[in-house]
Amino acid sequence: MRTDDFLKNVFFILFSFLIFSCGSDEGTEDTGTTISFAINTGTPTEAGVDTSNNKQPFSSLSEFSFFKGTLKDLDPKLQVIEYAPSSSLFTDYAEKDRFIYFPKGLKATYSTDHEVFNFPVGTIIIKNFFYYNDVRDPSLGKKIIETRLLVKRETQWSSYEYEWNEAQTEATRRVGGRQNPADITFIGTDGNNKTIVGYDLPAEADCVQCHKYNGAFSPIGPKPALLNSNFNYGGTVGTANQIDQWVAQGFLSTTNLPATSSIEKIPSYYDNTATIDERGRAYLDINCAHCHNEKGTVTGNGLFLNYKNSDNTSRGIYKKPTTYGGSGLTYDIQPGNADQSVLIYRLTHTALADVMPKIGRNINHDAGIQIVKDYINALPTGTPPAN
Repeated sequence: MRTDDFLKNVFFILFSFLIFSCGSDEGTEDTGTTISFAINTGTPTEAGVDTSNNKQPFSSLSEFSFFKGTLKDLDPKLQVIEYAPSSSLFTDYAEKDRFIYFPKGLKATYSTDHEVFNFPVGTIIIKNFFYYNDVRDPSLGKKIIETRLLVKRETQWSSYEYEWNEAQTEATRRVGGRQNPADITFIGTDGNNKTIVGYDLPAEADCVQCHKYNGAFSPIGPKPALLNSNFNYGGTVGTANQIDQWVAQGFLSTTNLPATSSIEKIPSYYDNTATIDERGRAYLDINCAHCHNEKGTVTGNGLFLNYKNSDNTSRGIYKKPTTYGGSGLTYDIQPGNADQSVLIYRLTHTALADVMPKIGRNINHDAGIQIVKDYINALPTGTPPAN
């Protein structure tokens, strides 16, 4: 064999070896700064998710490499940003840490104040549910119960459920959820022990019951009116408006995006500086309106509790219930009389036939119920319709 042919063959072998080595690496690189690439279904995919429809994600949360350092610290890498809606869904007193992973170079876009941002394919919404050991002092630690992921695929959103272990070192995918896990006990704001019995982890198939908008699976919380508020990012950023910060980090397009001063703000229902009308509507918006809106799953009963709805009848005032008669009461909302309103009846009951929302709540939210009661009692009374 001639020398030049020999060298060519050696070069070819070495080149093939390099290609094979790169193409078969199934590990993830933890640089501490950015989401790594990982091979999950035969092709490199950011955050371990193949965005083509029906492909399966990693079986454990750590494999996604959303966070750097110790997993339970939930310290986000680049391309992952923490967020918090101004008002939060009540889930048996669980606290939430929320994050969104944005594919590098891709941005969300604005539609309207009260519709979720249009997220690019590959976006992953990360929602962690936990309980502080002592609500009065978060520094005493917490226990993370579950992490839910919403993945934006080519033509749809997909939901995935992960359960954390007792050691708080890993969360493992649980497709069917889990019913009746161990009771959860923590110290409440009053200094007394509070026990959550029957905290259920939803099956992945259950998520569509709430996450359906205009006939398609959809996120709920990340919409402009709920994110047009300040959040403490820590570090050099400190406290900043969330929408402005998304723009600054390259996660949100400014095309068609109004100035934050022009975007409506849904206040926290705990905000005593807001009116009771605003607080009551904020509570109903985040806890009820994901189904009870003009494009939700229960449009047939005509009860629309989204914040922007100003029509008295469709928001329940002197409206007779059309699909529920278990309370024996006359109106969904009887102005000036919360205790005679179907809405309060369903918020104060936990039996399956009566409870509302239907999933995610096994106990009553005392503070939230009082806010809605105050809202209804402050509504001006009038003459009920003749029918």
